[in-house]
Amino acid sequence: MKEHIKTYSLVIITLCVFVITIIDVVNLIEKKNMLHSQDTLAGLPGSVKHSASTEPNTEPDVDTLATTIQFSETQFDFGTIQQGDVVRHGFEFMNTGTVPLIIQSAKASCGCTVPSYPKEPIAPGAKGVVQVQFTTAGKQGLQNKNITVSSNANPPVSVLNINANVLPK
Repeated sequence: MKEHIKTYSLVIITLCVFVITIIDVVNLIEKKNMLHSQDTLAGLPGSVKHSASTEPNTEPDVDTLATTIQFSETQFDFGTIQQGDVVRHGFEFMNTGTVPLIIQSAKASCGCTVPSYPKEPIAPGAKGVVQVQFTTAGKQGLQNKNITVSSNANPPVSVLNINANVLPK
């Protein structure tokens, strides 16, 4: 009986060594394939070059590339307007980064304010407009509304502001 236990133990140990060897070989092959694919991609635009050099890498990492957005103004005052008026203003912006700008959303702080924005990517150096419509029905006095614009820019959130003094009818 003891001989059977010894035999089974040796078989199990041999199988474990075999499995560990297979795993090491698979990992080695994956590393080799990954290095080969990086060498193949090295000539493509936007790819990151890998090197065993001790010199610092001065090329930007693809994962850290972000664009920037520059609004010509972030605040607009409609002045004094009448209750019931519907007023509009366009907040012009420029993509001042090096990759396309994508605006994901524009949300107003109140249902009386409706923003609209370009849904297509804005090329580097190109301009766009976030259009804001403010409906004064039911409003009176000083009004201050915010529009939060979310994008792939750094920083990812821009806040626009509109003000108005609404006189009753």
